Parts: sequence; structure tokens; C-alpha cells
Amino acid sequence: MTVKTIGVTLDCVDVKTAAAFWKDALGYDEPAPYIEGAQFHGLLSPGGGLHHLTLQLVTEPKAGKNRAHLDVFTDDLDAEITRLVSLGASVSARHDDEGGYRTAVMLDPLGNEFCIVQG
Repeated sequence: MTVKTIGVTLDCVDVKTAAAFWKDALGYDEPAPYIEGAQFHGLLSPGGGLHHLTLQLVTEPKAGKNRAHLDVFTDDLDAEITRLVSLGASVSARHDDEGGYRTAVMLDPLGNEFCIVQG
């Protein structure tokens, strides 16, 4: 077997809010408009990186820390933090020397953790 591509699915109680944030945060394409109440909503990479991100509607709220999270790599950590905060994210923690990397642990508008990494 050969893996051709990888996608990630995020559980969320508000797919519309999650889709709006992640579309702008990652610069992904939205191949179809969001349909209210839909179980899934997909975003596609315009090229490179993670192929697709699927947002899956769940009824139970997030409980505790994510078991997995996205790492998003950037050339300018501070500028990316500012941009993502303007989209609705918040900073949970910063680590300015993690083996040559600068990292910010961020929360999306629904409280899901992800990291921004420079290095």
C-alpha cells in the first residue's frame, strides 16, 4: 500500500464557526458552501501541506486537552500569531526555545489546540 494523501477531521460543536476560522487560517478553498446542520464540511488545500481538513459536527462539547493537534509552520511567528488572533484564535502558551524552534500553542474559536511553529 502507498499512502497518496493525508487529511484530518476535527470534531466540533459549531461547524460553521470552525469552517470560517480554518478556511482563513490555512488559506484553504471551500469547494461548496456550508449547509446548516450538515454532519461534515470539507476544506481543501490549494496546494501543498495537508490535503484537506474536514469539520465533523458532534453534539458533545470538547472535554480536556486534544489528543492530537495541528502544527502549522511559519517564517514569522509573531506576525502569524497576530493574524490568527484577528481571526478569533487565542494564545494559550509560548515557548521561544524548543530545540531551535519558537512555538505558540493556540486555541481556535472553539477551544481546540493547535501550534504555530517557527524554525
